[in-house]
Amino acid sequence: MSYGHKISILAGALALAGLGLGGPQQVSSSSALSGNLQDGVLPAGSAQSKTQGETLELSDAELAAKTDKVIANQHADDAALDEYERVETYIDRTPGANPHVIGEKTYRVVPTGTGTYKILLREGSTPVPAAEYRRQLQQWAAALKLALDPNNPRERSAQAKYRKKRRDRADMVAVARDAFTVKWMGREN
Repeated sequence: MSYGHKISILAGALALAGLGLGGPQQVSSSSALSGNLQDGVLPAGSAQSKTQGETLELSDAELAAKTDKVIANQHADDAALDEYERVETYIDRTPGANPHVIGEKTYRVVPTGTGTYKILLREGSTPVPAAEYRRQLQQWAAALKLALDPNNPRERSAQAKYRKKRRDRADMVAVARDAFTVKWMGREN
């Protein structure tokens, strides 16, 4: 996953938390926001939203606290990825107005101690043959066995690389506070 993609995920999390990242924000005509809206654009400097006739403003301290909470939650989410297994589905689509599905793969993503390992469960609607699934489980077991040997030079190297990757990711998430101009866009019930 590229840093650009990771930043867009963080920006989406900030937006869901009620924070905007600078610039004008488009507002639909059916929006509950009212006031000095011209052509459906909320001015970039606006820090107001009206809910049932009441103007709500967020102080700089409250805005900083919300931003800190979003960043702390992202750090917690990143840590959880290393502790829990999950199922992920990847879908490839054609570009354009009417995209069609080219391919679909479903993976069981499991932690290994130095990252994660993907075990293919299904390709399209066809499950993976039992022998292939067993082979992948054996590879996962071998990776876990390797992770238990701290004297293995390959494992020490993998651990160092993994720690650096996690540190770089944590630094990237932490600097998001300084990389963006965070502005309060409003509150929605």
